[in-house]
Amino acid sequence: DGEGNLWIGYSGGIQIFDGRTYRSIRDQQLLKETRIKDLQRWNSDMWVATGHAGIHRYRGGTWTWYQPLTRNGPPFYEVRSMALDVSSQILVIVTEVEGVWSMQITGDRPVFREIASRAGTWGLFGQARRDPLGGVYLSNATMVVHYDPVDGIVPVLTSRELSPEGVPINDLAAAPDGRLFMATDNGMYIWRNGGVTDHLGRYE
Repeated sequence: DGEGNLWIGYSGGIQIFDGRTYRSIRDQQLLKETRIKDLQRWNSDMWVATGHAGIHRYRGGTWTWYQPLTRNGPPFYEVRSMALDVSSQILVIVTEVEGVWSMQITGDRPVFREIASRAGTWGLFGQARRDPLGGVYLSNATMVVHYDPVDGIVPVLTSRELSPEGVPINDLAAAPDGRLFMATDNGMYIWRNGGVTDHLGRYE
């Protein structure tokens, strides 16, 4: 968070480590559901996705619950993954069953907009990861795309471009120099400028 504490989400709440001791948050008056799906720092705020209860915000000691399907709440229940687009200051949210959404803060109110419908071509992603160069990468087991509000969703690669067998993509991280590091069932692949630049197998 903004004070340098490490936030760890798990199935029963949040642990906050200040470098010396752990503090636990399991109070359902603060968290409407304690099953933590993802955490994201945004400036001095912490945004917390909890089970089927949508999103919570922690700011300066105060918790705010944005109840799903209410006036200021998200139009979805369960978040799978979140990533901040630092260049446009929007939070990109991958949900379990309602596709991909963005959240922008207008005044002090979150505004949600649909990026990709669950029923559409780009609605079935599992991960959102920040791109240090701007935008957000979205991925599932078979493909990676890039999203920003100007260009929209742009395909980056498929799993068959990593390996002819189509090795499943489990996670990825983007480096400041433009490289993508992808964790797969067959080790780590490094991608840059439209191709694989290195492959680290499971025994390397």
